[in-house]
Amino acid sequence: MKKLTIFLALAIGIPAYATVPKQISVQGILSQSGQNLTGSHVLKLNLYDALSGGTLLYSDIESVTIANGVFTVFLGNQIPIPDSLKFDRPYYLGISVDNGPELSPRSLLTPTANSFYAIRAGTSDSAVIAAMAVTAQALAPGASAPPSGPASGDLAASYPAPEVVGIASHPVATVAPTPGQTLVWNGSQWTPTSTNAVAFSVVGGTFQTLPHDVFTTIDFTYDNTAGGFDDSGYFSLDSDWFTAPSSGYYEFDSFISVDTRSSPPSEIYLAYFVNGSEIAYRRYYSLVNGGYTQMDYTLPLKLQAGDRVRVKCEPVTNNTTTMGGNAYGVIQFSGFKIH
Repeated sequence: MKKLTIFLALAIGIPAYATVPKQISVQGILSQSGQNLTGSHVLKLNLYDALSGGTLLYSDIESVTIANGVFTVFLGNQIPIPDSLKFDRPYYLGISVDNGPELSPRSLLTPTANSFYAIRAGTSDSAVIAAMAVTAQALAPGASAPPSGPASGDLAASYPAPEVVGIASHPVATVAPTPGQTLVWNGSQWTPTSTNAVAFSVVGGTFQTLPHDVFTTIDFTYDNTAGGFDDSGYFSLDSDWFTAPSSGYYEFDSFISVDTRSSPPSEIYLAYFVNGSEIAYRRYYSLVNGGYTQMDYTLPLKLQAGDRVRVKCEPVTNNTTTMGGNAYGVIQFSGFKIH
């Protein structure tokens, strides 16, 4: 079922005794099943001398491009309105869309006191024509009236002040942005996100001891002067964790050397913990007595804003291990945001 709402219509203003207008602007909104029509459509416009039945006095066919339901046609643009139509009595306008049946009932054209012709409202079970009261206004040829009624698609609420609730049919978050943020698709919605570069790197030379069979947080300030640098304040030397400033994908790299000169453990695990939970680990085993085992672990992680990442280490099989020693006591933790 098509619904035609004509919210503004106009005949060119003339004195009652002058010649008849040659064009009548007809404007409205077309919708079907609650959705506004778009694209190219063909309208057939007929003038009658009666609300039903009667005599067909004039017919015109117009091809129109409809945007969000709104259309404008000029009756008489393709087929001139004949001089036999004096517009000195009521006429009735019938409209059909894309060769479909004529919408019913017809709309009444009546001359107003200032000699404009306004289309008035009418309703039926099969269609609604002119759901709003209308007034005649002077519009330049080709001008379009602003849209009205409920918005659709990526818009919500109603015209003339619709709200943007989506982009390309994807929802937009209701969180208010802060200066410098842009909208970024996070997989479920468009959300304000900081576009500033995120990167950090912390370097230390700790002599921290690692008890066996327990994951111990790597402490960059334990028993040393610690913390080579931290680019952007994202890493805390007090708590030894990185805090994600925004949601997205990050890549981390950790490098640790352990002293295995005396009694090496059979295995060592190097792991990443997010918000206190183990996310992933790398296992080092068959360690050789008499050197410094170097461990390097690179891993991408998907984080939410505020997530905290730590590096932990666990020697196993009843051997406590010392990190570093002499010139080999180096630990490093760095990372950056991928997108």
